This record gives sequence, structure tokens and C-alpha cells, in this order.
Amino acid sequence: MEKDQTHNHSNNSHLKTGKTAKDIIAAEGYKRKLREQQKLEMEAKLNSAPSEELEKLKQSYETKINELKDQLLRTLAESDNTRKREEKLRKDERIYAITSFAKDLLEPVENLYRNLGNMPDEFDLSNYDSLKQGIEMTVKSFNSAFEKNGVKRLVPEVGDKFDHNFHQAVAQVPDDKYEDNSIISVVQSGYILADRLLRPAMVA
Repeated sequence: MEKDQTHNHSNNSHLKTGKTAKDIIAAEGYKRKLREQQKLEMEAKLNSAPSEELEKLKQSYETKINELKDQLLRTLAESDNTRKREEKLRKDERIYAITSFAKDLLEPVENLYRNLGNMPDEFDLSNYDSLKQGIEMTVKSFNSAFEKNGVKRLVPEVGDKFDHNFHQAVAQVPDDKYEDNSIISVVQSGYILADRLLRPAMVA
């Protein structure tokens, strides 16, 4: 009796053990195939991910480069426009800087034309006073225009010391009445604009 029970128990153990091994083998095969599939998927991801990232990075850099190029072109265009505007302003300043001064000279110039038009064909002493008055008025108009624009007439006095900053010697004439390096005659007046010499006075 005990032998039969032992034999039956042994058969049952073999049957049970055989079924478990088959299941285990099947499960292991499934797991192995799953791992292989996961490995293939992972490798595919690893192979594809860098390409996608590089493509995105490339597109990002290309976009940035295009933006920088566009910005550079706009900056260059603005710089060129600014340069042209500044050149035009400087040119206008050179051309029209004397506009005010020129306007102030119109009246004395017109006075000269009027005086010339009123001069008789033959000189007559009876016209001398009116002619002199017209010339004096013209000179006064010129002096007013000069003064208004900061231009001063430089007329040194005879006996003044020669100053190379304001005078130009056209001749050296010995004269015992004056000290050395003294002005004995004025050939032509000089002019000063503000604190700048326009033309030195010609002296001897």
C-alpha cells in the first residue's frame, strides 16, 4: 500500500514538474523575444534620435543665421542712410553757412549799383556832395553788415608796433621819426571774424 502511494506520488511529481518546465521554457522564450524586440526598438530610437536632434539644431542655427543676416543688412542700410544724411547736412552747411551774411550784404551792394547808375556821364563838382554821400552810406551799410556778422575792420595807426599776428609787412622803410619795428603807413586794412584773422593788414 505504501509503495503504491509512493509510486503514484512520484508520477504526479513528474507530471507536475514536466508541465512547469514547459511553461517556464515558453515564458522564457517570450521574454527573450520581448527583450530582443525592445532592444531593436531602443537601437532604432538611439539611431533616429540624434538625427532628429541634429536636424532640429541645424534648422535652429539656420534660422538664427538668417535673422542675423537680415539684421546686419538693415544695420548697414541704416548706417549708409545716416552717412548720406550727414554728408548732405555738411554740404548744406558749407553752401548755406554764409546765408545770413550774404543777405546782409545785399543792401550795400544794391547801394553801389544805384550810385553807379546815378553817376553823370561827365564829372561835375556840383554832384560831388551827393556822390560822396552815396558812397559814405554804402560804406556804412557794409560796416553794419560786417558788425552784425562779427566781422571787424582792422586799421592800425601809424606809429603802432608791428604785430605779426595781425599785420603783414609789404615793405621796410627806414624812418628816423619812428622806432624800429613801427608801422609808418597802412597799405590795406585787415579784417577779423570773431577771434579769427580773415586777412592781415598790409603795412609798411
